[in-house]
Amino acid sequence: MLTGKYSSAIILLIFILFLLPSTAFSQFIYEDEPAIFVLTDIQEKSGYRFLYRESLLADLSITIDADRNSLIDEVRKSLRKKQLRLIPDATGDRF
Repeated sequence: MLTGKYSSAIILLIFILFLLPSTAFSQFIYEDEPAIFVLTDIQEKSGYRFLYRESLLADLSITIDADRNSLIDEVRKSLRKKQLRLIPDATGDRF
């Protein structure tokens, strides 16, 4: 049995984990998924928007494993492997 000191610390840690926003743990994991599905799903789960030609992505599958901070870099790398580029819009604050 845990002593009072340690059990209090564990309970506090569990309580803090529930209070943290879910975005702190957000992971974007896609394993050989259709590119259109991946980009659509990312749009729904984040503030990013993508403009693309469906005909270019129709038969492509991509793999991404990223957190919110590395998401755009990972999408860029994954698309580059398929000979496609991710280009920011005119304002430079969105991709």
